[in-house]
Amino acid sequence: MNIQFFYDYISPYSYLASELLLREPELAERLDFTPVVFGSMLSHRGAKGPGEDPQQREIGLQDILMRAQLLEIPFRGTPTHPFNPLIALRSTCLVKDRDLRRRLTHAYFRLGWQESQALDDPEVLKRGLQELGIGQDPDAAGSDREARQLLKQNTRVAIEAGVTGVPSFLVEDVIFFGGDRIDLLKLYLEGKITLDREKLAALLATQGVQRVV
Repeated sequence: MNIQFFYDYISPYSYLASELLLREPELAERLDFTPVVFGSMLSHRGAKGPGEDPQQREIGLQDILMRAQLLEIPFRGTPTHPFNPLIALRSTCLVKDRDLRRRLTHAYFRLGWQESQALDDPEVLKRGLQELGIGQDPDAAGSDREARQLLKQNTRVAIEAGVTGVPSFLVEDVIFFGGDRIDLLKLYLEGKITLDREKLAALLATQGVQRVV
């Protein structure tokens, strides 16, 4: 069974999910770490990102700081936010070995969100690559045609599956949205939680008014 973990380095919630998965090594090893462009997902829906609206940005930062404290996860934040994550995402896409890609993902997230290093700086990314013995030039990866195609394909797969945000986990056609759904994901994979599809279909059929203003 292919279980995809969709994430973007621009997302602090994806960082928290990455850290939580380090505490669940057996689950993490089952996941296909799949970087996507959150901005493209937002554009597909005609939506703004939380970092693009000053009020939502403040609310989001309040929440992430308290959640990190609750989870006892170190959090300093990236030097600027939002930032351009494309080089880091494309660099990750070029790592074909699943285990190595998972380890690189954790390394990049920590460089950005724990160490407050700029994830749009190739010199910073080189540190993560060198620590894992990956012989890659992240600057070249940023403009690599294959990397661009892989990242677009990953994002397209997520959008077509109905994924609207990051972090998200996809198990066949079931989406688990948010790092706080990891426990639910585990129970679902263990067969202790199931999706009542008949009830879901019945509830979907009760669609009422679209919006009241």
